[in-house]
Amino acid sequence: MNRSCSTHPFAGRAVLCFVLVVLVAGCFGIHRRLSYHETYSRSVVDTMNYGVYTPTGWDGKTPLPLVVFLHGGGDDELCFDRHKASEILDLWISKGLLPPFIMLVPNGDMSFWVNWYDGTRRYRDYVMFELIPKIRNDYPVLPGSENLHIMGVSMGGFGAMHIAMNHYDEFASVSALSGLLFDPDQSVDFIKRWRKLGIERIFGPTTDRARIEQDNIYTWLSGPDACGQLKILFGPASEDRADVIDSNRRLHEHLRARNVPHAFVTFEGKHNWSTWGRLYPVVLAYQLSGRQIPIEELPPHQKIMFDLGIF
Repeated sequence: MNRSCSTHPFAGRAVLCFVLVVLVAGCFGIHRRLSYHETYSRSVVDTMNYGVYTPTGWDGKTPLPLVVFLHGGGDDELCFDRHKASEILDLWISKGLLPPFIMLVPNGDMSFWVNWYDGTRRYRDYVMFELIPKIRNDYPVLPGSENLHIMGVSMGGFGAMHIAMNHYDEFASVSALSGLLFDPDQSVDFIKRWRKLGIERIFGPTTDRARIEQDNIYTWLSGPDACGQLKILFGPASEDRADVIDSNRRLHEHLRARNVPHAFVTFEGKHNWSTWGRLYPVVLAYQLSGRQIPIEELPPHQKIMFDLGIF
């Protein structure tokens, strides 16, 4: 099912230029475990880069599930190799802690992964109608919504929830770590706070309250059958940003009050990859196979305290 257009967070030329300088400086010296490609996007009207992870030892023919991973603000398609997260996947799959899968890691700029209000860029459409079909065509991906998963961190956590809510019957699961998961009032405040950076290009004016409410996770997740069989998981780090902790806990209580099935995870750490890099395979193990990995079974350098509650 395809719902409407966007809601929430920020952009701006100065911010984009600064981010590009940082990213270019950090691209050298990265060991590239993923394969990298580029494609012209009609939705974004630009040439876009993306990475693809395939398991070590895979024969290249056996169909596998597909995981779409959305990076956070200031990152790009290199995030898994930049933060050595791809090595973790190899380890977990080799030890049988994770089932083998293909992972798509697209570049989403500072877009919040939504279709922009001003109509100039449609990042949600890019992921759904261009990239996912391309990966299905180029790789042997298992068919059906039960074999398609989406997850993200920070800005990508917001984006993963936004895309999954708009296309909930096309995914088996959605996972958002440290995402800003605002209600309509918080969304309005966020847009006002970042208005000078041009965020209204992305989310529109705060005067359009009806649109903000219509395109909000609180509106979408209003009852136990709101998103069919979609498995929803989200949560903040113990030392996360205050607005991330608050918005995640508020959404958790909103869903509990309305009997919406979901998993809520809290985990030690901060709003960074040194934390997410230890937790994301735990989340994938649960979302792909339903397995809850005990802390004592985690590889030594991956130990992280977490609490995964199923509601």
